[in-house]
Amino acid sequence: MKPNLVLHIGTEKTGTTSIQNFLELNRANFLKRGFFIPSSLGKGNHRKLVAAIQDFDKWGDDFFDEHSISTLEKRREFSFSVISALKTELSAVDENTHTVIISSEHFQSRISRYSELTNLKALCDELFDNVSIVCYVREQATLYESTYSTIIKSGSANNFGEIDVNQMVGNSYYNYRLLLEPWANIFHKNSLNIREFSTSRFRAQDLLQDFAGVFSSEFSKELNFSVPKENESLSVLGQHLGRILNARIPRYKDGGGINPLHRQIMTYLIENFSGNGERLCVEQRDRISEAFGSSNRWVSDNFWDGREDCFEQRVEIDSGVHSESGYLALTFTMLLDILVESTTVTLEPEEINVIRDIAIEIEQDRLPLSEKLMAIAHKSRPHGTIILEKLIHYRSVLEQEK
Repeated sequence: MKPNLVLHIGTEKTGTTSIQNFLELNRANFLKRGFFIPSSLGKGNHRKLVAAIQDFDKWGDDFFDEHSISTLEKRREFSFSVISALKTELSAVDENTHTVIISSEHFQSRISRYSELTNLKALCDELFDNVSIVCYVREQATLYESTYSTIIKSGSANNFGEIDVNQMVGNSYYNYRLLLEPWANIFHKNSLNIREFSTSRFRAQDLLQDFAGVFSSEFSKELNFSVPKENESLSVLGQHLGRILNARIPRYKDGGGINPLHRQIMTYLIENFSGNGERLCVEQRDRISEAFGSSNRWVSDNFWDGREDCFEQRVEIDSGVHSESGYLALTFTMLLDILVESTTVTLEPEEINVIRDIAIEIEQDRLPLSEKLMAIAHKSRPHGTIILEKLIHYRSVLEQEK
């Protein structure tokens, strides 16, 4: 007898990384209860399957760039190998396995054609008995804000800028009727479990508890929910740093594949500059809410029993940023800190002066950073008297504080 399938398709920016880490952490616990999580599709995000079922004439997915899949022949070979590996893995599962769990937010963002959904449906009909599709959606204005950090992480140097609401309405990334209607038509509406990404709507006010409840409320007592937060948004400063990085160093190498220097620096920014990013003003949020009124009503009527408040209203959170002054300078110096450690960089005299002056300006509050910046300045101007004196002083104070 074929197992059932729970297919988690995102959407992006709805805690999918946390859900996938939760599944990996509890792989053994799920298996004890008859739930099998494939390993052939990748760890956590089963993005290989998404790439494998895309139409061969459609390019642009950064997965192909990252894995140097640049020809039609390579695409076909990759698709065949992924699906074959999945079939082999499923053929060996324990007879007590009743449900397979597959998760990737890229089902939402990469599978956009009826032909691709039809191919996925055919594969599901071959391998599984019943299919349940789980999809979290979030209010469009907050999605836009959260997505901006992802855009920066993906290599864009674009500013937060003015919203093109009409373009958003025509994009299935934001318009959930455009996203869900094809899935409902191919897999049937009753197969879709659409859930709002909102703390007040979550079971026990917790995303992972809510997701676990999809399987069994009793079973959730056996699971480990201690999953660290990942893929958090960049702060306003982090976004600014990212834009500067992306404008200077490309994410991809000319011949394909990730640029390791870009990855190193972006990882540094993600680890050190997370927080609340740029926010839309009230007028912009109201415009977005009005533009999506009709499509959100369709979601509510079809999946939420026609409730009036389609999405929870956001409570404003102060980003903690009240001025852009100093951002350019700090961005510039932090970026140089990493660049100089990674490559040989020749600094202009004016740039050395900027680094020196900023180190002195922030020495009262950020002495460790001042020491790093002054070390960079010293490396480029080893005979500078002020630079050397300050560097010696900084290192002496830091040594005493250890």
